[in-house]
Amino acid sequence: MCIRDSLNTDPKLDELIYEELDDTFGVSVYKTKSKKYLVIASYSTLTSEYQILNANTPNGDFQVFQPRTRGLEYGISHFEDSFYVVSNADGAQNFKLSKTSELQTEKKYWKDVIPHREAVLLEDVEIFKDFLEKNNWIPQTFGKDAGPSLNFIHPEFKGKFGLIAPYSKDFCQTCNRLRITSRGDLRLCLFGNTGISIRHLLQDDTQKDELVDLIIKQLHLKKESHYLELGDTGITPNLSSTGG
Repeated sequence: MCIRDSLNTDPKLDELIYEELDDTFGVSVYKTKSKKYLVIASYSTLTSEYQILNANTPNGDFQVFQPRTRGLEYGISHFEDSFYVVSNADGAQNFKLSKTSELQTEKKYWKDVIPHREAVLLEDVEIFKDFLEKNNWIPQTFGKDAGPSLNFIHPEFKGKFGLIAPYSKDFCQTCNRLRITSRGDLRLCLFGNTGISIRHLLQDDTQKDELVDLIIKQLHLKKESHYLELGDTGITPNLSSTGG
């Protein structure tokens, strides 16, 4: 059971907030990483349910996020004005990621961000953009020769690290990278559906101008987006298959 206890008050005045009556369910209480919500989690082997309360109004009433439905497993993460939900809703055996407003949390409002994929198990997500900045990790500005990664540095540490988020919105608009495979194929996008052989232009230095001309022409065909969020990896089933 969950009890609301006010400091320096008679324990007899403690308020019962929630009691789990089904002994097949476990219960836990935590605060979201955003620090905005208090959460009561109820979970069993096949079913889960969450209740949320704005941490700024701790004396308020918890609201059910999505009513308990047998066979529906889900977990929630909060960021900015939305919740991100990892669930097996709609037959998503390997789970999928959805997004919903703070104000409309029931399943009927969940919008897929990463849909279900037959060959990929989605176990969990971790949202940490603000976490990095709040802990003094400083994002670097993009230079002309920068790749698609967002790099961070820290005044107390040497070096840097970068994050590449190909599922993020408009990712391809900031990507200036090409890939040449070990077989001499030019790929405009790792997850595109086409590739062109430039092997015949890699024989000697006298072909440099012709090679540059071909690459520039191909750049005009580079699309603004791929379709990873729809489960379409193009002609690249996995990165190791490019061989270069």
